[in-house]
Amino acid sequence: MMIKHFIFDWSGTLADDLPPVLDATNRLFANHGKPLMTREEFTAQFRLPFKDFYDEVMPGVSLEDLEPEFSEYFAASAEAVTLLPHAKEFLTFCRRRGGKLFILSSAKDEFFRRQATELGVLGEFDAVYASVKDKREMIWRILETHGLNADETAFLGDMVHDVETAHHAGVHSIALLTGYDGIGKLSAAKPDLIATNLRQLMRVMGGSTVEGSLVRLSLGVVKIEGLELPCHIGVPDAEREDSQTLLADIDLHPIAPIGMGDDAIDATVDYHAACEAAREEAARLPRQLVETLAADLIKCLIEGFAVRRVDVRIRKSILPYTKSVGVELSGEV
Repeated sequence: MMIKHFIFDWSGTLADDLPPVLDATNRLFANHGKPLMTREEFTAQFRLPFKDFYDEVMPGVSLEDLEPEFSEYFAASAEAVTLLPHAKEFLTFCRRRGGKLFILSSAKDEFFRRQATELGVLGEFDAVYASVKDKREMIWRILETHGLNADETAFLGDMVHDVETAHHAGVHSIALLTGYDGIGKLSAAKPDLIATNLRQLMRVMGGSTVEGSLVRLSLGVVKIEGLELPCHIGVPDAEREDSQTLLADIDLHPIAPIGMGDDAIDATVDYHAACEAAREEAARLPRQLVETLAADLIKCLIEGFAVRRVDVRIRKSILPYTKSVGVELSGEV
């Protein structure tokens, strides 16, 4: 990605405001006789635009009526808003690339400006677009007003709506696992890149880490070799009647960079789950062609895992004078 200009979401991307947001939301629920939510329940259900979320959890109550009440509870909350780790360092890194920096956020403008001032980052941005109901409608104005080339611009956010906004405008989409939506939701939205945090993203982009070293790493590849695929396959009906085992080599090209995040399964592609999914797909139905099986495996793995590309090589021992015959096929988002 040759990225020069950066558009940032605020909540969950540069700042952690989830504690006061959850506190204010639960006070709102309590006042309207609704059950309170845990942090896990809230992040699982919450989504943007705000109206979609409140139409689901509080049907029949208009967003216009809820907003002043929520703002009152949010302002009175004892929970603090803090900068996410490496946020200031990443903003400095972005500025050194010579481009422009923007905020595009659903957070109320007055709340954002107070928070950004207190956290010492308000002056980092060339322009601020806050209190935005639907970011998809606003991002075009940012590109046009400031003369930004979409190919040189990235939108960084922590929610599916942010990924959809980037896709809508044709800019690079970078999703961060530091906020409201988890890797399951975000990977399904197919961003160009998923990063565990801003430090990891900076390393991928060739930036200076907190230790001061300069590192540029690829996203990596998860390789599965010699996977046994029991299946019923063959052009003749008689051949398909008996189960046979094919061998597959599978390369999974992840959306999220591997080897630079937390030491946990969410930081990579779960190769055990990928193997099981591939074996289940192979056994799902009889097929005539190995090519069809390869295509079905690619579709299954791209839809089921946080990958941008899948390479499949399938080998079949069928002719007596060959070690194997097979096919190689690739697919990407």
